[in-house]
Amino acid sequence: NFRFTPLDLEYVINIVDPVLLIIEDKLFSIIEPLVTSLKWLDKCICIGESIPQGMISYENFISNNSSLKPDIKILEEDELGIYFTSGTTGVPKPILYTHRSLYTTAVSNGFTIPLLPDHNSIIYCPLYHTATFFFWLPCLFVGGKGTILQRFSPHYLLKTIEIEKGTEVNIPMPHCVDIINANERGEIRVEDYDLRSWRLINTGAQPYSPEILRKLANLFPHVGVQHGFGISEGGGATITLLPPNELFKKLGSVGKPSVLIDIRIVDSNGNDVKPGEKGELIIRTERMMKEYYKNPEATKEALREGWL
Repeated sequence: NFRFTPLDLEYVINIVDPVLLIIEDKLFSIIEPLVTSLKWLDKCICIGESIPQGMISYENFISNNSSLKPDIKILEEDELGIYFTSGTTGVPKPILYTHRSLYTTAVSNGFTIPLLPDHNSIIYCPLYHTATFFFWLPCLFVGGKGTILQRFSPHYLLKTIEIEKGTEVNIPMPHCVDIINANERGEIRVEDYDLRSWRLINTGAQPYSPEILRKLANLFPHVGVQHGFGISEGGGATITLLPPNELFKKLGSVGKPSVLIDIRIVDSNGNDVKPGEKGELIIRTERMMKEYYKNPEATKEALREGWL
């Protein structure tokens, strides 16, 4: 996370206890104050041209290792990785995923959206956000690809879609506004870009103004605009999806459950509520986390009888 302060990074490292650290040279300043306390690391690997003293060049690291597939049997239940929540209700919590979690997420999102082999996900939102990574993951499963941008501007995004034949992109609401305003001010002209390959705009992670969604749909009439809802503990985006053909029929809705996800709406006692009554949305799916890493109390509170 490039937005981490040294204190944020120290908090994460103390929980995860990594033996290998990989960092880009441009971000070394974040970790520099902690270098003296990272004695337990086996290796510190740096990507880039300016390699700090004591670190190993990424190019040297991969060139000095075998390209053969490791003879290691991996089971679906094996632990795969840790994502940290955004910390909306407190400090970020570490979420432990298994291989089954991410495999199921890829299948679930891939069938829900759905994706085709020519899919090219244009990625500029941070990969440490589950909405970004879990939209990219299924396109790899169908033989598609992802094109990573290192910065955003309305022109840069649209030009990349034109050149790379992008088919789908996640656009946060502030950037939807940027694109709409840039076109209205004459800073860009949407008709100047060849966007025939573009099929989907993913929105979500926050409520979107109906006015913004309508302007976005009018600006790109051949592109489907869909709205998703997700939670990192449940396998990120998309737990539910409001597809393009229903977007303006059910404005304000988060849509229907994605493939391989069971959903209930319950009261404070865990009983299903009747249609039209208020309640809490809970989910059950093999996409969801195994646990909050090293936090059995929080895990017990979040996961009840298989429901999140």
